[in-house]
Amino acid sequence: MIYIALPLTLLLYALTKKMYAFRRIPLLNPVLIPCILIIILLISADLSLEDYQTGTSALTFLLEPSIVALAIPLYLQFKEIKKQAVLILLCCLLSVFISVTSAVFICHFLGIDRMIAYALTTRSITTPLAISATNELGGIPSIAVAIVCIAGICGAVMGFPLMKRLKITDPRAQGLAIGSCSHAVGTSSAQEYGVVQGSYSSLALILCGIITSVVAPPYIIFLYSLLD
Repeated sequence: MIYIALPLTLLLYALTKKMYAFRRIPLLNPVLIPCILIIILLISADLSLEDYQTGTSALTFLLEPSIVALAIPLYLQFKEIKKQAVLILLCCLLSVFISVTSAVFICHFLGIDRMIAYALTTRSITTPLAISATNELGGIPSIAVAIVCIAGICGAVMGFPLMKRLKITDPRAQGLAIGSCSHAVGTSSAQEYGVVQGSYSSLALILCGIITSVVAPPYIIFLYSLLD
C-alpha cells in the first residue's frame, strides 16, 4: 500500500479533474471524490491508514508551500484590495464572530461535550491553525482536522451553487465568503471561477485564520463562562 498510495491518489485526482472539466457538476469535486473512494478502499480491503499516509507523505510535504503560493493571486489584486482593506477586515471579523458564536451556542444547547465543541469552533480555518487553536483550548485535534476537511469540501462543492441561487454575483463577495468559511479547499475551488474570486478567497483564508487563532480561544472561554 505504501508504494501505490501516491500514484493512486494522483490518478484519482486527475480522473476526477477531467470529469469535472467535462461536466462541471459541483459534486465532481477533485477533493471529495478521491477522498470517498480512498476511504471505501481502506475500509473494504482492511488496509492500514498509517501505511497510506506514509505513501502520500510527499503530497503532505507540498501542502505548506502550496498555501504560501496563494500569495500570488493576492499580489495580482493588491491595489484593489488595498482600497477596500477596512471593509474586508470587517467582513472577516464578522465571519469569525458568527462562526465561533454559532458553534458554541449550538454545541451548548445540544449538550455536546466541551472538548468536542472546542474542536468544532475551529472548523473554518486551515488545518495547522485549527490544530493549534484546538490544543490551546484543550479540545481534540483529530476531531478538528476531520471537521475542517468536511467544512472545506462542503464549501467547495456547495458554495458557488448556493451563492448563485442567492444571486450573490460580485466576485469579491464570492471570494470572501468561500475563503472565510472553507479555507484552502474552498480557495482552490474559487480559483477555478476566476482570479478575483481566488485572490479574495486567499485573503479571507489568511485573515480569518489569524483572527480565529488569536481572538477565538479567549472569546470561546468567555462565552462558556456566560453559559455556565
